[in-house]
Amino acid sequence: MTSKELASQAISQLPDTVTLPEIIEELQVCLAIEEALADVEAGRVYRHEDVMAYFRLGTPLPEFNQPGTSSVTK
Repeated sequence: MTSKELASQAISQLPDTVTLPEIIEELQVCLAIEEALADVEAGRVYRHEDVMAYFRLGTPLPEFNQPGTSSVTK
């Protein structure tokens, strides 16, 4: 699906009373989801254990696609 088709579909599902700021917000959500899916596809994700260690212990998160790191890669 093209970006234009995705935007059109998202807008068409909104109620007729939607405001322009609400449309923009909906498109921003769609964009964020698309970017997140691209990150997953490219392997730019962290293991749950790494994120928990970061928040609990302040352990730095590994760099993406570095040999020997614990970031998830495909």
